[in-house]
Amino acid sequence: MINEVDFEVESIFLQACGIQRGPKKPTLQGLGTEVSYGIPNAEFKAGDRMVRITTRMDATISASTDDESEITQSEGGPDATDESEVIGVLFSEHVVTFEASRILGEIDSHDGGTLEAAVERANQELYPYHRQMIEDLSSKLGLPPFRLPPTHDKFFSLGERSGPAPSENRA
Repeated sequence: MINEVDFEVESIFLQACGIQRGPKKPTLQGLGTEVSYGIPNAEFKAGDRMVRITTRMDATISASTDDESEITQSEGGPDATDESEVIGVLFSEHVVTFEASRILGEIDSHDGGTLEAAVERANQELYPYHRQMIEDLSSKLGLPPFRLPPTHDKFFSLGERSGPAPSENRA
């Protein structure tokens, strides 16, 4: 197929991470964690081989009325949680730059398959970095680190979809 493209990783880096403390003090019992994976932003220039994809993961940790901790996954960004019960909001934003096996053109910006393949590869490459950062940041809140699924496909299977859709942004 003429539009088939392979992507090789050129670089991966942490763009931003952080913690926003909530009004609730940390507790070791009854934690609820809502983890969301934002829609990736894919950028490239027609006539170039380089594709840059930025992804973001957010985790809202809150006190729960249940005695057991629970991790849920949502699409897009953090949902509204009762702010008085929020212990903290954690985020991780990573960027991967790929080199495509061929020069990308205008057709690739309209052909969802090309960018979707790059985004899926970005999810595979970046998920372990997001997972590590979110788990590490949770311990900075004075909580034992919680564990996210070890692979991106297990994380995305927590929700109703197999992965995020690519954004239409271009450089």
